[in-house]
Amino acid sequence: MTSMDEEPRRTVAVTGATRGLGLALTERLLEHGHRLVICGRSEAPLEALVRRAGPDQVLARRVDVRRAAEVEAWAEAAVERGL
Repeated sequence: MTSMDEEPRRTVAVTGATRGLGLALTERLLEHGHRLVICGRSEAPLEALVRRAGPDQVLARRVDVRRAAEVEAWAEAAVERGL
């Protein structure tokens, strides 16, 4: 098994990135240099994560994953950015 430090940098999608397990995962992945496509229901924490890591590192959108149209728009934004 290899550690995250040995893994190539990847683009990772994380839902619920503004709190709890999703936030912890987001922070850990950022520490290891991965690019992230994140979403959550709270705008301010998403903006803070983008400011912290930079817009080249993080694509963040306010999304309620119970709404298919919002999830589709989030995914389309990631594809448009080439992530």
